Amino acid sequence: MDPLKKYIETSAKVIGFRTPAEKAYDNEVLRWLHITKDMRSALDKANQKFPTLARVVSDEQLPEQESRYEYLRGHEQIVRRLKR
Repeated sequence: MDPLKKYIETSAKVIGFRTPAEKAYDNEVLRWLHITKDMRSALDKANQKFPTLARVVSDEQLPEQESRYEYLRGHEQIVRRLKR
């Protein structure tokens, strides 16, 4: 099986289906996380840009969100490498 296809199938189980708008929101969070290095600030910036997709995250949920976006960051890098 093609490594890219296999990886995409596996990661889809972890990430789940995302609409194009949800992907844009996630990319905005990742962009701001790269700039600010702060999950709360990154979420706030993405919420400002995408108010209809805004997430209200408690302090207790921040570690889970950090894990999610760390996975998404790695996922994007892996997909880029596998497409070469």
